[in-house]
Amino acid sequence: VPWTLCVVVFLGGFQMRPGSLNVGSRARGSADTTIFVGKIASSVRAETVEALVRACGELKAIRVYVDASKGFTIATFGTIQGVYLAKKLLESVVLHGQKVVVHCNQATTARLRTEKFKYGEEERDAETKVKGEIEGLVEACNREGAGDDARGGRNGDAAMAADDFLATLSG
Repeated sequence: VPWTLCVVVFLGGFQMRPGSLNVGSRARGSADTTIFVGKIASSVRAETVEALVRACGELKAIRVYVDASKGFTIATFGTIQGVYLAKKLLESVVLHGQKVVVHCNQATTARLRTEKFKYGEEERDAETKVKGEIEGLVEACNREGAGDDARGGRNGDAAMAADDFLATLSG
């Protein structure tokens, strides 16, 4: 898969920091539900990033990479609706003063263009709930600001908010 090869080459200069996440397997055949979330400040905890992305929908795989000055995440969703919500809701997120970017590969972009979303009251309510969860995580993360160091230290509100959110998914 050419996209995967590009990612492997691109990752060459990055190291996973202690506590970074490497969840799931390489989901073959899921190239049309994969996103890239970039420009993540190195002071943002991997668990916070995972919670933000996971809030958008079921994940098949997520990888969080960080070096001393920046970080990024590659996530594969179980459904295209997760990709849609991630694109819509995460593109406006600012973490520790840095606006994150969300990009899709060609297969995902093509699927988003052709997918017909049924958007009734139930879907709007679900989106509102996800937006609220994301806003809460972002607020907690930004309150602690640059207090997290590049080694992924645990500082206060964002750590607790991410842990609480992730606990609701497993229980």
